[in-house]
Amino acid sequence: MSRRRGPLLALAALLALLVGGALLKSLTAQESKKPSQDEQAIRQAVTAYADAFSKGDLDQLTAYWDPEAEHIDESGKITQGRDAIVALLRNNLRGLKGCKLAMDIKSVRLITPEVALEDGQATLTKPDDTVTTPYTAVWVKKDGHWKLRSIRDLPEGEEPAPTTPAERLKGMEWVIGDWQSVEATPAVSLNCHWAPNKSFLLFDYHIKSDKDETSTTMRIGWDPVNEQFHSWYFDSAGGYGEGSWTRDGKTWVSETTGVLPDARIGTARYIVRFVDDKTWQWQSRNRAVDGRPLADVDVRFVRKTN
Repeated sequence: MSRRRGPLLALAALLALLVGGALLKSLTAQESKKPSQDEQAIRQAVTAYADAFSKGDLDQLTAYWDPEAEHIDESGKITQGRDAIVALLRNNLRGLKGCKLAMDIKSVRLITPEVALEDGQATLTKPDDTVTTPYTAVWVKKDGHWKLRSIRDLPEGEEPAPTTPAERLKGMEWVIGDWQSVEATPAVSLNCHWAPNKSFLLFDYHIKSDKDETSTTMRIGWDPVNEQFHSWYFDSAGGYGEGSWTRDGKTWVSETTGVLPDARIGTARYIVRFVDDKTWQWQSRNRAVDGRPLADVDVRFVRKTN
């Protein structure tokens, strides 16, 4: 590789970590997964439970609770055991005749083949009022049927902890769209979009100067093993790398390591800072290639308009 190409390729490899990482583009063509039979069964059970409540059918409601179940209300009060929960339901139904219950499922996650976690929102419509309560439910599978082991009603305004990749990445979805660097040399254009099933954020960007140009694919997502955001990238010149990310409000920071096409190792700290819906800032600090310090880099991106 000539000395003339080196700086641009180094910048391409290091810039690739600015907002996330990527796996091979062929992965983006995969179809979204369909709900499993167990997930469908839980969703059907939730709908049937809401219908039974609206009809005041206590026997059917009882059938959905596990004998060792518990209910935790918004204040933290625990009702332990199916018999106690049924007594609570009986008392509630007396004063809720004519009311309708709707359950909006946000997510269903199978923890094991016999245990599932459901997050949702319950809406109780009364003749003169409507009450909405977020909740978290634990379901257990016994004798081929899913039963409620636990329901926790969350205080108003409190949302269930994020469980899906899309929920975890919500704080970065502002970057979705087409962007262009303000700086003319090198010119960086960037597109960000969701992967199928919203499992990752995917980035495709192009770096162009008067002498050369490089394309890069990137991907960022949640690493459940290390419980942090992680990124991967591959560029058209043969470079690749990865980074670990932390979030502080609207600022994201990554400690990154990359391999340049000529086998040199690049390291840096990247700072991605949201400015407004049309602008964000990327900064590179503590840059080095094979241990040799490099100058800091600042790039400002603006949203492209049609």
